[in-house]
Amino acid sequence: MPVQRIPRYKLLLEDLLKKTVETHPDYLNIKKAYQVIENVATFVNETIRQHEMFITMLDIQKSLTGFDEVLLVPGRTFIKRGIVKKVQNHYIYPYFLFKISNKKYIFIYCRYVVESIRNVNFSYFQIF
Repeated sequence: MPVQRIPRYKLLLEDLLKKTVETHPDYLNIKKAYQVIENVATFVNETIRQHEMFITMLDIQKSLTGFDEVLLVPGRTFIKRGIVKKVQNHYIYPYFLFKISNKKYIFIYCRYVVESIRNVNFSYFQIF
């Protein structure tokens, strides 16, 4: 079943449930079907979210140089990434910060580097 159909079924059953009187013989079956499809939708959405988080952490792991710790550990979740600016001697230096959770928070503070070798750009994050 394609993923796009699940929300449609949920909306269809929700609309059918609203328009069915409680005394109708099929009301309880419709209500039960709605609850089942709601649970399926929640499960599918959570699975997709976990997969996207796994791919994000895998991309981060591949792009870090000078970082020996393995990020892909069961129970560890990606929370946020963004640019932070460090002001030093009247200059602003942009850095990247990754926030990852495992029971404690892991902050990875790194510099974004783009190198060009034979007209091919490579970008990675350098830990210092």
